[in-house]
Amino acid sequence: MFASCSNKIGEAEVNPDRFKSFDQLEATLHSLGIKNFQSIFFIDFSKSNNFGQNHDVVNIKDNRYFKILSSLRTVIDKFDDDKIYPAYRFGCVRTRERTILPLAWDESNMTQYTQQDAEYVGFDAVIQAYVRAVQNVTFAGPTSLCHLVHASINYSKAHPNEHILSFILCDGAMCWPTLDMEAVIEASAYPISFIAVSVGEVHDRTLECLDDLRGRKFDNFQYVNYRELEATLEKIGKRELKKSKSEFEQRDLKAKLAMDRALANEMFMELPDQFVQMVKLGYLAENLIVKRSGVVLGGLNDTVGHE
Repeated sequence: MFASCSNKIGEAEVNPDRFKSFDQLEATLHSLGIKNFQSIFFIDFSKSNNFGQNHDVVNIKDNRYFKILSSLRTVIDKFDDDKIYPAYRFGCVRTRERTILPLAWDESNMTQYTQQDAEYVGFDAVIQAYVRAVQNVTFAGPTSLCHLVHASINYSKAHPNEHILSFILCDGAMCWPTLDMEAVIEASAYPISFIAVSVGEVHDRTLECLDDLRGRKFDNFQYVNYRELEATLEKIGKRELKKSKSEFEQRDLKAKLAMDRALANEMFMELPDQFVQMVKLGYLAENLIVKRSGVVLGGLNDTVGHE
């Protein structure tokens, strides 16, 4: 099943994780001229999320999906310039492994939704839609990624010449890994960066394989295990609290911001390399900053363009 996994993609190595801070990563993104992208979100509502704190309704601030979305809130508006965020759910009783629905779509509504039904203006609206959904949606399963990967491809076709970030928040345990792999390979023909954040208790073999998958035109998939990062993020927050001399409320805000940026660094780690590869492959209009500077990004051993 996982025979196609490899740490190579054609002749290019899989993107290295090398940025030590979000400030460093952000500076690199700006130096490449990456000023904006389009974001799309897919959130897992399978029944396996009911165990632990994944979709905690009562203590929403302990809910891992809520924590991840709240962390993204502090950074994503910097890059998504239109502030319109399509957001969908999968794995619920209406979608299971077969399809997707707008995040807060009423389960009893059997009409066909439009793209606008899934769009939320401002990231706070995405978080609010998630809170409504987690209180009203029936969890089910199983889950698969292939349908949401194809939805990302369709979204890319509707937004030509734009860099798409497709965020997948899930707990792993996909039921059709071969179809998921085929879809991710197909998606590498488009300027889409997939960022899968898993709240599952263990490393997910399918997501690991998708991160290292052979046969793609470029490394288009980043897998982040949130459970593995939780302890590190807590340490970062506590360290910030100790060194801050601000008032209590400001100290808490600074600690949360430090944790948010640390998580964002893990999630956005591969974007610079992916952007360079997209330009090389002709998926995006040539970026003059990249072209003129001949930026070399470690691990790809490649320079993009010279004049």
